Amino acid sequence: MPIPLKNEYLESIDGNIEDFDEIYGEIEQHLNEILSSLEKYFPESKDIEFIQRYNWVKNPFLINDKPEDLSITEYEEFIEMTTDSSLKTLFDKISLTDFWFSSSITNEYQSLAKKAILALLPFATTYLCETGFSSYASMKTKYRNKLDAEADMRIQLSHIKPNIKILVNKKSQHHGSH
Repeated sequence: MPIPLKNEYLESIDGNIEDFDEIYGEIEQHLNEILSSLEKYFPESKDIEFIQRYNWVKNPFLINDKPEDLSITEYEEFIEMTTDSSLKTLFDKISLTDFWFSSSITNEYQSLAKKAILALLPFATTYLCETGFSSYASMKTKYRNKLDAEADMRIQLSHIKPNIKILVNKKSQHHGSH
């Protein structure tokens, strides 16, 4: 693969090709080290195995074969669930996690819901950790380094929307003039 500015670089070093080859070799070595590091942290075989094993969680309505990690009774529940057209409609309307946490699933298909949630849980916790760290890092600037960030973090990471009117009414002081 050619380096785009190769000719300009060769002109700047007065055409000394040995210097270019040395630098090119260092760049190639560095890129190979990055690749091996990525492969170490994200091994492809484990990812493929995980995806295949839990494909039924991602889209239960496209699975035709029995998933490996389901028992016979769970597979029977799975077949019953996937033939329910109202659940298919629900699946199309809401997010994956909302589907598996929905009362329609957790009440009728408890064992399936539990397995699906356990498969999805690592992704949610990793995301929440990353979000929390980013929020914390943005709050802890050099001007706010002594800040106790606990209350601010709780507000930033919460999905609950506060009712401002109620909060203001509770905090408003009803004092007459002095």
